[in-house]
Order: sequence, then C-alpha cells, then structure tokens
Amino acid sequence: MGDPHAIAWDPRHSGVGLGLTAAVGTTGAVDTTSLAAVVKSAEMAGMAGIWVPENLLAPHDTLDPLVLLAWVAAHTESIAVGTAVLLLPHQHLYRLAQRLASLDQLSSGRLVVGIGSGAKGPARDLLADDSYNPATEYESDIAVLRGLLRGERVMAERPRWPAEGIRLEVLPVAPGGPPFWIGGSAAPALDRIARVGEGWIASGSAGMADFAGQHRYLEDSIARAGRSQDDLAVAKRVYLYLGDDESATRAMETWFRESWGDPELASRAGVSGSPGQCAEEIHALRSAGADLIILDPVGELAAQTDRIISELLPLL
Repeated sequence: MGDPHAIAWDPRHSGVGLGLTAAVGTTGAVDTTSLAAVVKSAEMAGMAGIWVPENLLAPHDTLDPLVLLAWVAAHTESIAVGTAVLLLPHQHLYRLAQRLASLDQLSSGRLVVGIGSGAKGPARDLLADDSYNPATEYESDIAVLRGLLRGERVMAERPRWPAEGIRLEVLPVAPGGPPFWIGGSAAPALDRIARVGEGWIASGSAGMADFAGQHRYLEDSIARAGRSQDDLAVAKRVYLYLGDDESATRAMETWFRESWGDPELASRAGVSGSPGQCAEEIHALRSAGADLIILDPVGELAAQTDRIISELLPLL
C-alpha cells in the first residue's frame, strides 16, 4: 500500500467520484472479479473516491458499507473511500468509532465518513433506541465520535456507557481523524451541517432546482455560523444511466420504481441520455455549487463505468 504519510489526496480535486449503489444493492452473489476491475479502473482514471451507501431492511438490504470499503481499499492504492451515507442513529458509537479507525488504518488514511440521520421507519425501529431524537442528539453523537477518533477519553450520557468514560486505542492515520461529511436536505439538517460538518452530501433524489435551493440556504447558514464557504466541501450524488434516450429513460424509471417506489423521480432527479446530455446536466450542478459529483450508475455497473470513463469524463 505504500507510505500512508506520502498520500496527499483531496476527494474534490478531480470533481467526479464513483458510487457503488448498483453493487451493494444486489440480492445475488457479488462478482468480485468484475467489481475489482471497476474500482481499479476508477482509480486509474483519476476519479475522486469510491462511495457506498447504507440501506437497511426496506426496500432491500445492502452489503455492509464498511466491509465493502475495506475490500475496495485492499484492491486500490490511492483513491478515497467514503460512505454516502452511514445511518448514525443505528450505530453504537464506540463500535462505530473502532470500525472507522480500523478502515482508516487499512486504507492508509483515505477514508471520508459520510453520515446521515436516516428516516423514520422499520430500520430505526429495529436498531435505534426508542428515545432517540436526531434533533437533539445528532450533534452530540458526532462530537462523541470525533472525540473517540482523536484518542480522547469521552464521557457520554448513553445507556451502559461507563461513568469513567471510554478511550479508543485503535486510532486513524491522521491525528484529527477522517473528515465528516453530512447528508441532509431540510433546513435544520443544513443548519447542523453549517455548524459542525466538513462537507455536505446532497441526496441523489434531489433534482437540480431542489439542490440549488438547498445550496443557497446552506451558504447563508454557513455565514450565520461564522464559518467560511471554503470550510465545507459540497458533494452531490447523481443517479446516472448512459444510453440512447428511450433505453435510458426506461432504465431510470425502472430503477427509481424498484428503489424509491416512485418512477417519476427519474425525470426530476435522474441524469440519463447520451454522454453529451449527461455532461450538460453535470456542468449545471457544478455551476449550482457542487464541488464533487458522485456518479451512481443504475445500470450494469461494469458497462456503465467503462462508458463513464471513456465517454463522459473527457467532457467534464
């Protein structure tokens, strides 16, 4: 893997990362040979990170994002690995800190931690404490995680948390730990990102108009928080299908119907069509404030990634 201190990357530099939603959302056996070729190709093409989501229960389970990213890190050398996003209310904070530090070590400091609060539903009912309230506990959870990843002895008002606090012994490569990028779209979430985030991951279900409005609100919130716009990276997830107009529209509608239960999202939030058409929409997202575009192919991952690299990236 080389000297971790020699790796100096910024996931915003090339402006385009690759999402693996199509790979993690499988119900069959993963073709690891094909997936290894995909992530290696993305790295060789200079893409800015491999990004994976966490989905639980409905509409389907996915591969564990941190396990998958450890596998990705073992098959690459320099590309960033990131979550987009981990669902924080479902996690035990000490256990999560240990897993994040381990992944950061095994990736030689390439980890970006994307987190979100998730929505109310079966997964939160199953895994979160009944009394969990993101509005009041989310920021304190982030503070606990950051403290643990800095090697501090952390006191926390949590069930079964030792009164004397906990200190994590396995620490990330960088003394301050990996950056925290936060998902969210509502005003309270954007205010939270402005206060404590190092980046914002905008949802793939947000169309151009929604994203532009959310970004304008975030800019104002950052100013109210007394921070600089340069303090936060802005990433936008984009569900993408490269193909002719008819096949691209059909593939996008099918995917949104199966994954979100709403095929109409395809026209509002999906980016599909020829490389030229897709490049035009991506340039518009950049003009609206996106530093990093995370392309999430909804078709066959290997074929779509090949086309992204050979046909789309040269236009960006």
